[in-house]
Amino acid sequence: MINKLVAYDLLEVKKKLSLAKAKTWYKAGLVEEEQWKGIQADYPSDLYSPTIFMRILLFVATFFGLSTVLGPILLLVADEGIVAIRIMVFIAGVVMIAFTERVMIKDKRHFKSGITEAGYYIGFSFVYFGLMGFGIDEILIYWMMALLFVSIGTIRYMDLLSLVATVVCLVAVLFLSLTSILAFLPFVIMILFGGLFIISQKIQKKTDYLVWEDHFILFDTLALLLVYLGGNYFVVRELSIEMMGLELGEGQDIPMAFLFYGFTFLIPLAYLIWGVRNRSILFIRVSLLVLTLTVFTIKYYYSFAPPEVSITVAGGILILISLVLLKYLKKSRKGFIRDQIIQSKWDNPDLVAVVASQTLGGHQIDQSESSQIGKGGEFGGGGASGDF
Repeated sequence: MINKLVAYDLLEVKKKLSLAKAKTWYKAGLVEEEQWKGIQADYPSDLYSPTIFMRILLFVATFFGLSTVLGPILLLVADEGIVAIRIMVFIAGVVMIAFTERVMIKDKRHFKSGITEAGYYIGFSFVYFGLMGFGIDEILIYWMMALLFVSIGTIRYMDLLSLVATVVCLVAVLFLSLTSILAFLPFVIMILFGGLFIISQKIQKKTDYLVWEDHFILFDTLALLLVYLGGNYFVVRELSIEMMGLELGEGQDIPMAFLFYGFTFLIPLAYLIWGVRNRSILFIRVSLLVLTLTVFTIKYYYSFAPPEVSITVAGGILILISLVLLKYLKKSRKGFIRDQIIQSKWDNPDLVAVVASQTLGGHQIDQSESSQIGKGGEFGGGGASGDF
């Protein structure tokens, strides 16, 4: 159902993404020249998606170009009052969205080219401000409407920045909606995003993971971070002081401080252990990130040494953990070794089948090698999924 809401041709998107992954395999030496040529023939794509540098240039050029065109138009109705300006802004936004979809996406076959992002960013912004204006006193309404708009952008245009904005808007709506029970907000954040993470894992098994892979990885990462931040002692303490007006004297602490101390220390360890045991590179990476935040939290309230010493020691601990993991995973642990951490990012049963079909009497992909490509893990998120 979600796929029907997407503005892009998902079949062509899948071809393009499959070709990009196969190219990575080719550069890594996992497939040979003849196989690579065969894959290129099987996965032709007419979508235009330039390099990241060119995308930035096209975005900036389109943004300033649209500003140059729309500026004089708005000046024509500037003397007619705020209502006329809002109507004109709304119309301009609708036209911009329609132009982006009909011309750039459907006809010109652009896929995240920089021009498309500029088109719907400006278009949605104009429609938003045309509808909302600046006269609404309740700020929660602005955030709720923004949540709706960025959610649409996330799905319809497969936009990662809109996905980040969706999560930010959701957190803002929670803060503004639960002002009467702010003391329970950390637990609400932890339970909500923990639940959303579980739901995300289930959705990944029912949808085309290749097409939405980056979105799932990004959302899962943000969800795990917010579960941690919801229970982080520094975050809870400082927000309690700022938002609840909590005054703490010397020697005083926030309510249930021991619980948030426990979350701050135990959640990173739980992520790390779960990542190793369940072969999830996502959990391993997030665990190292939140371990860094834990060290910062400790350093902020307790000074055991000068900052430069603390940072050096913290960096040394993280490097030590990484080395221990590399050594631990040097040998196969229930089918999980360190080499598969890289390979699992490229898991895709359809693409593995195509690679196998392109063996023209030269390099043969035997059972052991195909399992190395497609057996990166059994836990969803971060590309660890599937046995082939």
